[in-house]
Amino acid sequence: MTPRTARLLALPFALAAFLLRIGVEFWLKPLTWRIDSTAVALLAWAAGIAGSILVPAVGHLLLTRGTRRRPATFQVDPAGRRFTAPAAPAWAGPWSIIVAWLAGGLLITERVPGEDRVR
Repeated sequence: MTPRTARLLALPFALAAFLLRIGVEFWLKPLTWRIDSTAVALLAWAAGIAGSILVPAVGHLLLTRGTRRRPATFQVDPAGRRFTAPAAPAWAGPWSIIVAWLAGGLLITERVPGEDRVR
């Protein structure tokens, strides 16, 4: 797998992180409001939040593990005056997934008064 493919492969995982975070905010969070035990509700919400970032990030890291372990290579610029190193694909994917997950949390929601729904 080329580094470019590894970077492009991060886009579907970033979209999955974004959608999972929105799912937690609009489905799982109101569901935890109906649970009587506060500790169980907190654990369910925390597991949903952790899963919404870990599942896409670990999936991407598993698919691109060979690309991230490539040895560093240097190139000589055409004028022959200096060495250059291409951008490492190691963190481009995980950072895009993290940013998409954070963007999913930027949606402002509030609890509907007297109900277990979010708007």
